[in-house]
Amino acid sequence: MQNKKLQLTLLNEMFGICRYENSTAIPDWAVKATMCSITQTKKELTIVCPQNIIPVDTNYDGNWRCFRIDGSFDLDEIGVIASVSVPLAEAGISIYVVSTYDTDYFLIKDIAAEKAVTVLTDNNHKIIRET
Repeated sequence: MQNKKLQLTLLNEMFGICRYENSTAIPDWAVKATMCSITQTKKELTIVCPQNIIPVDTNYDGNWRCFRIDGSFDLDEIGVIASVSVPLAEAGISIYVVSTYDTDYFLIKDIAAEKAVTVLTDNNHKIIRET
């Protein structure tokens, strides 16, 4: 699967990753986002969303760029994330993965985004920049 050619879209928005106590109610601002991932466990509540909607008094890790893997994949399809994560890891680029029922997203710090585009393109993936 590492040789699979994928089409990826680099989203325009800058993203942030928020961490709250697990007992925190999901904030209204989060569910109104154009793209948002909300995960709650026994230990925490994590919200990944466009940075511009995060309230200024919120502690978050910011300046992430988001790539969407275009197309839908079966839940049991093997190697989709590996096809992008392996070459990026070999290039020293860390990723943060968010999966949905239909597809996967991965975030890369903004400072490494252009290097990631080059690495992914060199590994036969097609990159579309959101307009």
